[in-house]
Amino acid sequence: MPKVSSDSMGYSIKPKNCSDKSFSISIKDKLDELIRLFGNKTARDLELSTTIVYLYSNYKKNSWDNDCDTLSKDVYEIKPHFTLEDIKFEYSTLEESGILELSVA
Repeated sequence: MPKVSSDSMGYSIKPKNCSDKSFSISIKDKLDELIRLFGNKTARDLELSTTIVYLYSNYKKNSWDNDCDTLSKDVYEIKPHFTLEDIKFEYSTLEESGILELSVA
C-alpha cells in the first residue's frame, strides 16, 4: 500500500516497503516503474499525460492516424491551456518511454 501525504504543494504518493511475500516482484517492479515515470508530476502534468494516452489508445483501436502532429492538434482542441510545444514534448516522452504502446497492448 502506498504512503499518501499532503502539504501546501499538493499530494505526495510514495511506495511503502512491502513485507507481504505474496506480492509479486514483477508487479512491484511495474509499480516502481510507474512511480518513477509519473511520481514527480503535478496534477496538471498528469492531466496532459493521461489525455495523450487516452487519445492515442482510442485512435489506435479505431485505426485512426495517431502520429505526434495529428494527436497533438487534437489534444490542443480539447485542452487549449496546454501549448502545442508542451503537448508534442509530452507525446515524445511517453512514446520514448514505451507508455503509448503499452496503452494498446
